[in-house]
Amino acid sequence: MMTLSDKAKKIERPIFERWMSDNGQWPEAVEKDYKGNYKLLSVSSAWTVWQARAAMSAEILKEYDDTL
Repeated sequence: MMTLSDKAKKIERPIFERWMSDNGQWPEAVEKDYKGNYKLLSVSSAWTVWQARAAMSAEILKEYDDTL
């Protein structure tokens, strides 16, 4: 399974949260608990999928760059 680096997470998370909260109109959608986890299971699941997509995209781009 591909994972996202900490650096990539710092880039991807704000983009994800902006998208998930409808450009900040619903900030409670991305609220976190005291451990830093999203309160809503649907948001937590969406973040997992978002990270997988980002990791896969990065891997594809890396493979593409290696062929040039």
